[in-house]
Amino acid sequence: VFVDDADDQSDLFIPTSGRNATRAFDAGATGALTGGLDGGVRYVRLEPFAYAHFQALNALQQRGFPLGHPLGPNADAAQFWLRSWLPRRTTLTLAVTRGRKGLNPVDQEGNTIANVGGGFLEDRMQEPFAFLQGADVQEWREVEISAAVEPWRGVRVSLRAGARDVTRGGRMLDRNWAHLGLRVGF
Repeated sequence: VFVDDADDQSDLFIPTSGRNATRAFDAGATGALTGGLDGGVRYVRLEPFAYAHFQALNALQQRGFPLGHPLGPNADAAQFWLRSWLPRRTTLTLAVTRGRKGLNPVDQEGNTIANVGGGFLEDRMQEPFAFLQGADVQEWREVEISAAVEPWRGVRVSLRAGARDVTRGGRMLDRNWAHLGLRVGF
């Protein structure tokens, strides 16, 4: 697939077959359980040199949504979640994620030793690399808890909090975060 826009002189080349193919997928399943619970599983895998975005302002977009996955190339993640439906359109959600990311190896000064397709800014594949081959592998576990209430139809207030524990590697940081959101729809 070769995309060329007359207004924007940049090209996006996505190999689709052959030796230099890059594959990425995000698959999952959800189901209703008993007692007002529903749950789901999700698995994401992005092979080396897959297009990804980490800054929404400069991402290639379709209808306002970034085309790349925020997890980044040379990574995979598995997630399990449960959601409880409470009165007055209120939900509580618990999600547990386990992931791996293969970063480009660096030396003591931070210079890239090898380009194995694990960086956000690489978009061309010089030679094919297997998933996580030669990469500086980082592994993590993450827990996210969220609550949302919809006091009136179309007005939703939510609170999310999460914590990530890096179990292997030293380049990704443990993180604890909280997010308060308000969404109004018509």
